[in-house]
Amino acid sequence: MTKRVWAGLLAGILLVTGIATSASAATVTPKVDAQSAVVADVQTGQVLADKNGNERMPIASISKLLTVYLVEQAIKEGRLSMQSKIKVPASIVAISNEPALANVPLSTDRAYTIQELMEMALIKSANAAALALGYAVSGTDTGVNQQIQDLLTSWGIKDTTIVSGAGLTNGDMGALTNPKLGADVENELSARELAIVGRHLVTDYPEIQQITSMQTAEVPSGATGTETIENSDKLLADGQGYKFTGLKTGYALSVHSTFIGLTTLEGRQVVTVVLGSDHTFSQTVAMLNAVKSAMTVKTLAKGTVIQRVQVEEARAGEERFPIATKTAVSMFVPTALRDGKLNMTIRSNNDMIAPIAKGHVVDHQETVFVDGGTTAERNAANDYLASPPKVDLIMTRDVAQASQVVQWYRDAKRVIMSLFE
Repeated sequence: MTKRVWAGLLAGILLVTGIATSASAATVTPKVDAQSAVVADVQTGQVLADKNGNERMPIASISKLLTVYLVEQAIKEGRLSMQSKIKVPASIVAISNEPALANVPLSTDRAYTIQELMEMALIKSANAAALALGYAVSGTDTGVNQQIQDLLTSWGIKDTTIVSGAGLTNGDMGALTNPKLGADVENELSARELAIVGRHLVTDYPEIQQITSMQTAEVPSGATGTETIENSDKLLADGQGYKFTGLKTGYALSVHSTFIGLTTLEGRQVVTVVLGSDHTFSQTVAMLNAVKSAMTVKTLAKGTVIQRVQVEEARAGEERFPIATKTAVSMFVPTALRDGKLNMTIRSNNDMIAPIAKGHVVDHQETVFVDGGTTAERNAANDYLASPPKVDLIMTRDVAQASQVVQWYRDAKRVIMSLFE
């Protein structure tokens, strides 16, 4: 069977089973005091709650997470370390002394470690510290802006305009203002896009939570002093029933507060986003409570037999052999979903020819989806930031090959039988 035929078959399977092949709404539409909000499972990217999740709006200091991601990437590649020291350019030091901006005062007279700047940027949301981190990554005062845009594009987030690696408006960038843009231009992303950012950050660099979970830190301040800074994320101290390990707060005049959080729900790590609210923390908790009451986690266990298949040239003849999941996968399933469970699509079981060893992968990366209920309910439950989770299927036992004589006999028998049909 051709690839085109199999592609058509798969699309048909997806349609019949109710897996959305285009954008769909999550199971929970949270009733929160926010312009936009999202909850997503970190491991699978499953979107659990969504309110205007695709609408782009200013993200303010959440932008700092993108600069931090590039710093972590540079550390992984050996270009920086947490103990690398940098001298901060005067243009960025000047911004650190702007009284209207969140900052820790920097100085051209001292060098700062990446660790110190990361703590300033993530804990106190110090804007100049984030700009200094961007300088450490790009080698120029504003070069990180293009690197952030390129990073977002690589994640499928296109057509963005980044004016500051700190989340400042163009007009707040002082000597670093982009003359080609208006003063009120600022970084904008949707809640879903921010969930993608958070998911990449904590999946690729989970160690960042060692900083984002800190409630206080002692950092350099001014030319010679130090300062104790406090985390603006109040859910770290009082998660109202949830344990948060970050990630970042923000504030934009145009939409007020923004917040991206990281916590666990039903034993699974989830990322939360609330944009445009004066009560981001309470609304985050309210959204989590709504998801908790509407959904539960179910698991498709490792070794679950999905179906039995026939193998050509098998010694056992017409016997059908069980194939099963190579690994386990867990997902959130709506509690109200009739006969709710996890299921899988199967693209192809042809072209299986003996011998096949036990444990051999016979179908690569098959889609796992939430099954049950109506098509609309399944579409809502199968809403993802990217693609659905996938699992390999393996043969559960050795399949021996028939001898050449037996195969000749079977072929001859099939020919003779066809003559009498």
